[in-house]
Amino acid sequence: MNRTILDRLFKLSGNGTNVRTELLAGVTTFLTMAYIIFVQPAVLSGKMFGIDTGMDFGAVTTATCLSGALATAVMAIYARYPIAQAPGMGENFFFVFSAIPAATAAGFANGWQVALGVVFVSGVLFLILSLVGLRELIFNSVSPSMKNGIAAGDRVVYCVHRIAAVRRYRQRSGLGGKIKRASGFAGLNCVLHRPDDNGGAARAPGPRLDSLGHPRRHGSDLPVQNRAAANALSDLCCAGSY
Repeated sequence: MNRTILDRLFKLSGNGTNVRTELLAGVTTFLTMAYIIFVQPAVLSGKMFGIDTGMDFGAVTTATCLSGALATAVMAIYARYPIAQAPGMGENFFFVFSAIPAATAAGFANGWQVALGVVFVSGVLFLILSLVGLRELIFNSVSPSMKNGIAAGDRVVYCVHRIAAVRRYRQRSGLGGKIKRASGFAGLNCVLHRPDDNGGAARAPGPRLDSLGHPRRHGSDLPVQNRAAANALSDLCCAGSY
């Protein structure tokens, strides 16, 4: 009976599939994207970077799970489209390193709350664009190569950050001097050298530069409260050169 209901609701037979296949696909999809349950709160709370954004880790975890479940349910029941949704990587880094600092610099003591308000307003605007059909028009005007590039770029950002996290761990554990530099990664044209890098690789001449070609300030040159954020952001952008 349950299978009959599911078949009628989602037109499984008409789409050449069955309940078992869809259950297996659902579990696979969940396991593929479940990392966001832990990564999202680690990023938004600042724990991943050794800073405190003011956002509670547990609250962000709950919000991540609920928002992902609700969005996926809407896609399944309303849109009848086999796409799972969850908070995306990339925007969360922008939120932590751009939106919150911008709100704080504007004089707001509760920067993260103001930044969330901005996110809410943008969400309402995107909803309006969807209702009037403009969102679909914009989406269809983007080339397939650009769409694929956005998806691939999102994974590259996450991969680069994990490389940076490993490098920071090795530095703290006293293994940093053994890291060998490799060629540029993912097109990040960073010219960097480690002060303690005497492993044989030639040092790059001149000052340490970021991915935009500007001199990179070492964390010890910054105020104490800004060092962790500055180093984490710099590592995120330039870790590919190590």
